[in-house]
Amino acid sequence: QATLNKDSIEDFKVLTAGVHSGGAATCAQITHAGCFSFLPKSILQSKPISSSGGFNKCGVMTRRFTKQKMTKDNMRRVTEDFVSAARTAKECGFDAIELHMGHGYLLSQFISPFYNKRRDEYGGSIDKRMEFPREVLSRILEEVGNELAVVIKFSMTDGRSGGNTINEGIEIAKIIERTGGFGINISSFLVQQVITFGTSLRLTVLRAGFGG
Repeated sequence: QATLNKDSIEDFKVLTAGVHSGGAATCAQITHAGCFSFLPKSILQSKPISSSGGFNKCGVMTRRFTKQKMTKDNMRRVTEDFVSAARTAKECGFDAIELHMGHGYLLSQFISPFYNKRRDEYGGSIDKRMEFPREVLSRILEEVGNELAVVIKFSMTDGRSGGNTINEGIEIAKIIERTGGFGINISSFLVQQVITFGTSLRLTVLRAGFGG
């Protein structure tokens, strides 16, 4: 994992140039972990953001036991962070962007009813739970959609009773299509579900570390 910012541009240019020299194209996956983060507290605030506040199940591994509900100001700032990353990816020479909306990361935390308990315009039905991810996608398309392909990775199901099923997965795909996404990369499940299944925390860390 790496950060798309001005300090990493030259390194990424070397990477994309090397791939292009072999006749292939490059794609940068961009995401925000939300409350599912293993960054040290010196980098990330002790109370990470998510769709809703309260107990942070994944925080038992990082001693961040609570999470904070995102405000609209938080959403605007994070949206611009996504846009900035997309803009930087273009400057680095990437040919496409994959916006990650799955596996329990921040945008997935809005989509999944396991995380999203909001009662405003960003919570409730699948259409409302998709509103913030849709806003992020729309802004990225507005910024770089004429120059880069923008594809979306998301979980078709949450893999547990009470979560998103294939029916919600189909609605997510329709919303992405209406918003203008170039394509989808279909995945499934929330990475954190292994905790619920009783898997050891050590294995959970490994799975989270290698999960895409």
